[in-house]
This record gives sequence, C-alpha cells and structure tokens, in this order.
Amino acid sequence: SATAFSMSCWVFFGTGGLTGKQCFISSGASANDLIRLHKGNSHEIRFTVRTGGSGADLSGGTGTVLTENTWHHVAATYSSGTGKMYLDGSLLSTGTTGSAPSTGGDSLDIGRLITSAHFVDGLMDEVAIWDATLSDADIAAIYNAPNDIPTDLSLAAAYDTDRTSNLTHWWRMEEGSGSSVVNTANSGTNDGTISGATFSTSVPS
Repeated sequence: SATAFSMSCWVFFGTGGLTGKQCFISSGASANDLIRLHKGNSHEIRFTVRTGGSGADLSGGTGTVLTENTWHHVAATYSSGTGKMYLDGSLLSTGTTGSAPSTGGDSLDIGRLITSAHFVDGLMDEVAIWDATLSDADIAAIYNAPNDIPTDLSLAAAYDTDRTSNLTHWWRMEEGSGSSVVNTANSGTNDGTISGATFSTSVPS
C-alpha cells in the first residue's frame, strides 16, 4: 500500500556486529525511490520513505539504541506521509516522510539495502508487513506477548485491535535448511529466496 503500511522484525547482533549502517527491510526501484527500515552508524533505528529523491530519513535518535547480544524488536509504520519508529514495543519518534513509491513490482530485500549494500551482520527473525498502519498499542502487544515470543501474528490476540486481515507478508524463518523461506501470511506468494545467509537456532526470547 502506498498510503498505509507497517513492518516489523526481530534482530540480534553479537559482539562487534553493530558496526556501520545495516538495512533490515528495503523495497524500491532505486536509492531515490525506496522504503527502508535500518540502523545508522550510531546504532540508532532509522526509517526512510522516498519518491523521486524527495523524502526524509527519520532517526530514532542516539539516546535509544540497539545493543549487542540482545534480541530487539524493531518496527515502523507509515500513514500518508507520516512515519513512526519503535524499539522493543516503545515509540521512538514520529516524523514527516516523503510519499511512498506506488509503481509496484519493486524488489523487497531482507537483511540488506536494495542496492546490495548495508548487509546485516547478525540475525533476523519474524519479518512481517501489513497493509495498514498499526497503532502504538498494536506494536506494544506484538512485543509484549506474555507466553509466546515472538507471538503468533495470525491470531487476533496478537494485537490490540484485530489486524490479522492486514497481515500480507510474514517470513518466520523456521525452515532450518534450504534456500527459501515461506511467506506464512500467504504461502506461495512472495516466498523468499536466500542468498548469502544461513539459518540459526537462536530465537527471540
């Protein structure tokens, strides 16, 4: 959706793994037409929405940063030019972005920028995308699932408001082997192909 969407994932960085810029989720046709959720040089969460070179790279600030040897939940939402970023269930910042690209057919990359740069030097799990703007309470509910971390996003109980019909992509990364990951939200549609990554038995906890 070019007017409303949300994305989230769990990330883990071992000792020394937080160096430089690293991109969690990116989509677009070029560096001037893209959406990306990433970390900056200062370990901060960043969110970019840009069309025709116009747009903002929002920063979660250096006061709240990713840390080593800890699983973190990272999320971003977009609604008609307004972006929000979250870390471990809490809102980091809200800001004005550019318009989201709407041409369709663009690639989507997990663990790197679409230009084959800014690779993640760590682990990723439970990557999800919705075609709606999740609320602050929805993000908090996903992070704070009491008995199942990460929570089952296919259940209404995973959200403050039922968002199950809006979940369009959900790569759980639970295959354990092979070169593909299933889009659990719609198996067979936009399943992922692994390139240069391997599976891990470490999971968010």
